[in-house]
Amino acid sequence: MIHNKLQYWLMKYVLLLLTLILSTAQANLEATYRNNLLINPNTNQPYTGNLETINNNWGKDAVEYSQEYVNGLRHGSEKAFYKTGVLKSEGNFNQGTIEGVVSLYFEDGTLADEKGFFDRKIIERIVG
Repeated sequence: MIHNKLQYWLMKYVLLLLTLILSTAQANLEATYRNNLLINPNTNQPYTGNLETINNNWGKDAVEYSQEYVNGLRHGSEKAFYKTGVLKSEGNFNQGTIEGVVSLYFEDGTLADEKGFFDRKIIERIVG
């Protein structure tokens, strides 16, 4: 029983991490990566600023992801949203690495769960 619960939670957070990591590939910014840095196509330099991924299937200007970049690396806040605009998850990156508490929310906006990420390791923190 404990083994099944552990597998469930591990799979849940691996999927969350993949969502956070791969979400930049869905961005409307026509950019490329060079040496693992997001490059701004207008300047050919590492991108700094907020990058919002718009999901046109959700409606005009519907933000699915919002990510902060500094010098081509995710650094700062990253948020994912439900189609309704309600916050789905939020976390922080430090120079390209997820760090700190990642919060997950139900579609009604209530807190579903939290996980801590420190030194590239998951620290178990379940909201009851």
